[in-house]
Amino acid sequence: MATAPPGQAHAAVGGNPDPPYTFYFPPAPPPPDPDKTPTKFIPRVILGLHPIERDPTSESSRLADAISGSPPTHAAVTAAKLLDDINAIEQGLLKDGTGRWHPTLYTMDTSSEVHQSAEKIRDSQQITGLFANINEAVKAKKHEKDIVRIICQIGDAVRRQLQPTGAGDDHRPQSDYGRFVRMENVKMDNDAADPEVNKVDIFVRGSKPSNGKTKNHWSNVVAFIEVKRRNWQELLETTALQCLRYARKMCQYRVVTSHIHYVTWCGNRLRLWYLDAVLFGCSRPFDTRDSLDQIEIVKILRLLCLQEHSAILTGHWDVAAQRELQIEANEAAKVTARTIQISKGLQPLYVRYGPFRTRTAVFADHVDDADQIDDFGKVKVTMVKASWVAPHLVPHELMILKHIQRKKRLRRNLPLLPIPIGLAQVPADFQRATSQKTRPRSGFPFPARAICSLVTQQHLGYPIPIDVSPPRLARLHKQFAEQLFILAKGGVHYRDVSNGNMRILRGTDDTLLIIDLGNARLGMRPRGHAPISDAEATIDGAIDDTRSATPEFLPLCSTKVKKGPKSWNMTMQDLSKSARLLLEKTGNGTDSFHEGVRNMISGSLGTLRKALKIAAVHSHRYIDDLESATYLHMWQMARRSGNTDQFSTKLTTQGEKDVFWEETGPLNTVSSPTTVCGEFRLTVLALLTCDHQTMDNFCPDASEEWKSLMRGLRETIHAAQEQLRHELESQFERDVPLSALKTALKDLPVGTDRCKEVKDIVNRLFEGRGLAKNKILPTEVNCFEECIRLLDDAARKLEDEHKQERQAVEEREQATEDEKRAKEKMKRAQREKRRAKEDKKQAVKRLREAVEEKKRAKEEKERAKKKMRQAAEEEKRADEVTQALLKRPASREEPRSSPTRKRKRRRGDSRPIP
Repeated sequence: MATAPPGQAHAAVGGNPDPPYTFYFPPAPPPPDPDKTPTKFIPRVILGLHPIERDPTSESSRLADAISGSPPTHAAVTAAKLLDDINAIEQGLLKDGTGRWHPTLYTMDTSSEVHQSAEKIRDSQQITGLFANINEAVKAKKHEKDIVRIICQIGDAVRRQLQPTGAGDDHRPQSDYGRFVRMENVKMDNDAADPEVNKVDIFVRGSKPSNGKTKNHWSNVVAFIEVKRRNWQELLETTALQCLRYARKMCQYRVVTSHIHYVTWCGNRLRLWYLDAVLFGCSRPFDTRDSLDQIEIVKILRLLCLQEHSAILTGHWDVAAQRELQIEANEAAKVTARTIQISKGLQPLYVRYGPFRTRTAVFADHVDDADQIDDFGKVKVTMVKASWVAPHLVPHELMILKHIQRKKRLRRNLPLLPIPIGLAQVPADFQRATSQKTRPRSGFPFPARAICSLVTQQHLGYPIPIDVSPPRLARLHKQFAEQLFILAKGGVHYRDVSNGNMRILRGTDDTLLIIDLGNARLGMRPRGHAPISDAEATIDGAIDDTRSATPEFLPLCSTKVKKGPKSWNMTMQDLSKSARLLLEKTGNGTDSFHEGVRNMISGSLGTLRKALKIAAVHSHRYIDDLESATYLHMWQMARRSGNTDQFSTKLTTQGEKDVFWEETGPLNTVSSPTTVCGEFRLTVLALLTCDHQTMDNFCPDASEEWKSLMRGLRETIHAAQEQLRHELESQFERDVPLSALKTALKDLPVGTDRCKEVKDIVNRLFEGRGLAKNKILPTEVNCFEECIRLLDDAARKLEDEHKQERQAVEEREQATEDEKRAKEKMKRAQREKRRAKEDKKQAVKRLREAVEEKKRAKEEKERAKKKMRQAAEEEKRADEVTQALLKRPASREEPRSSPTRKRKRRRGDSRPIP
């Protein structure tokens, strides 16, 4: 894996004559049983090349295998809860990823310049020492975080040598691109309740977080490295699913992504992984103990570190950052090249991030310009729908929308449909298509996918709310049936009934807005195909019917029609193989060869005709969209009660949908319209109990009027389907009789330019026999009209019923309010009575207090009188004493200085001295 060998340049990522890196999957051997669906997630071939050697002394638990060595950021997330969330995601990844693991090893070839650079870096003393350190850490069975730390040191060392800071160097670092960041102590700016809060060990950062921000974000992750302690953990299913979860996370936040490279580093073994919308796979293991493998490891680290290889590492188109879009010229759609200006920036409206299949993202430019307002007074915005579709379907939706705009009646009757602008050009370094090397499954290979960036002008809508009322839902479905009918009369076959494609026009309450015509087709011809023969169109259309739309809402014909294409393809393969053997035996151009080919085809005509009959009779017809709409109607009602998961399981379980929709018993086939009015209804009556129980289980709050509507729709649609299939079968028997085919085969000039191959001969036999009934048939017209009438009548009755219910509710609320007011009045009266009683009590209390106060005043007055009497008595006594003293005779006065006076003064005697 040093230099690119001749003949591998076609698989290079990039268009340089001598690209630095060339990646490809070598051709895979054919599967032993192409008709058998793979049941193993990891291909046996991969396990055979590198068998898993488990460590018997260190068996990791399921949780330890699933969760990175770095702990979750949210402490409240328990291990058990985290494991449940991981299992839920991984079950979906396991189901969708089975068969997508490429059975050959991903190969990396490099230019001589890259090889010399990697060899020079490997020979440096620092890198040599770090490789020795990681080998010692693995040998010593050190903790995973120690291995992560050494890997980051290796990455930093490689990055410093690739991006020196010296002046004049070509690789002067201009950003923080390519830095290895350990997740152990790093916060990610994603929801802590996310089931994927368990963190990858190392992520490769595109740049530093924005100014003022301390958290990293998944949108800034350009690659990641998952680290395990042991070599035997590299090809475990748990390790592969864990990495797919991280790749899914990158697709979620780096919305329009073509491919992803990532690395697993398990013990001494490193593998480079590749993932796109179709497949994923891994390289051979590179051993850190091997000197040559060390060079290859440095090459991989070099790919991760250099920004000049960012488009090779991970293809990403930042649609939201575009301020203008270049529209590609398309002669078939009559679109000229031009530039579309983006006013306020494209904002994501919807993202389906995969990581496999279509990976759709829808962006809208929110504008308020007056010239963007239509006759409805609603704003139309520029939208970009980026999705991964089959290459031949890239211009398909554009062609459908252009067809509608060219039809005056369709344009007038469906004014809210998107107005096509064209396909936007993607960046030159963006990988426009996935790998063509796919693993077959069920006899058909996974189709390659290419980026489709459709630009339209259309209205904005919002989803139908969960608590939508039954009459409002009936009105919306009436509009849906009317719009499907208009499309059908214009030759447009919608075929993509789902809850996401039914929207309500913004600014209105119940104006239906249909979106996404990517699955629609013109008549019965398959999508995106150039003109082909009638037989091929019938078979390819039937195959397309089995792959399209949401599984829950697929009509039963999509299951019935599978047998036809499978039988046709197997028979054609056998005929082609027998023709090749006959050619080797007899030689081309001989009469015996031509006669032998005729005999082989004649012997298989019955099988081919039967297969074609199944495809022609049971292919998706216009009224089958009404069956899908009925499933959707019930699903939306079940959602009101939170029963969508259980109802979805019923609609996707083989056999249960058949029991739910179709009648069983001897009257299964309707032979004439009179049967519909007689025996058919008797059969329906036998199933009403089962049907009633189904609606009671999933729609417990639905009214009898709504249940009657569902039964009426089912009876009408099913009867029309049976009648239509009977008519198609009769027409096929009349137009394609086996005897006429055998006669035509005898007269067909086998061996001419137009009949060289077996396929050409068979196609010529069935050509011009009216296989494709592209126009809507009278039975379908009657069915549409009857369903619209049923929905209209039911909407009015449900509205009346809803009004009565609202009136009853209002009356109950009024009665409750009146009762509440009466109770409040009674409470007020009781409060007034209690207040009056309390006032009386207070008055009595105040009266008692007044009496007591009067009594106290009287007592005080008596005490005052008593005191006055006592004072008067005291005064009287004093007067008496005074009088007594005055009556006493006067005595001789002693001299002032006599000794007797002096003695009295010393004693303090106050008595008068005589």
